[in-house]
Amino acid sequence: MFNERLYLNIQNYIAENFVEEPTYPPPQASMCFMEYICEETELQRAQECADEKVELSKENEEPKERKFFKRLEERQSAKSKQKLSFDSVCYEMASEKSRTLNDMMKEREETFSQSLLRLIDQKGTTDVDVYKKAGVDRKLFSKIRGDIYYRPSKPTAIALAIALKLTYDETLDLIGRAGFTLSASVKSDLIIRFFLEENNHNLFEINEALFAFEQPLLGV
Repeated sequence: MFNERLYLNIQNYIAENFVEEPTYPPPQASMCFMEYICEETELQRAQECADEKVELSKENEEPKERKFFKRLEERQSAKSKQKLSFDSVCYEMASEKSRTLNDMMKEREETFSQSLLRLIDQKGTTDVDVYKKAGVDRKLFSKIRGDIYYRPSKPTAIALAIALKLTYDETLDLIGRAGFTLSASVKSDLIIRFFLEENNHNLFEINEALFAFEQPLLGV
């Protein structure tokens, strides 16, 4: 029997974090909403025109000398801001370069397969250990390894992330390379997120929880 306290904890976690998917209004309601937006936009434009007229009248009242020095200060301020922005960009580029920019760029462009194999090496584990812990068939793993553009199913991608004991953010990054994410609108995703945030990578316990909440299992 599934742990009752754990079941209640997961249930509370789902209740606190579940987000309903947005429902779109019917066409008639959408038209009313668009009319409201257009009306608001027209009012905003009228207010902006009125503000511009006030500013223009104030500017015309100022002496020519004051206008000249005011514009000169604005130009100097814009130039200093531009230089500061340019210097900050150069600094960021230099910092990234010192952190092996080439490696960072390669990792950003990795496919799911490439990222998975890199993580296996970084974690100091083996292919066999990972696909067994994930409950993934050897033939399926061979397809993932042999084709860098292979796109696994979402349960398989998540199971491999759990087998690697990735954090929540690392899991999102890995499965995101296969086009998936963990949605707050999907109960099974929230259950998986609960275990990841608890740093619990026991696939058997995760599947027990998914089964208890009548959700599809991982790695099977």
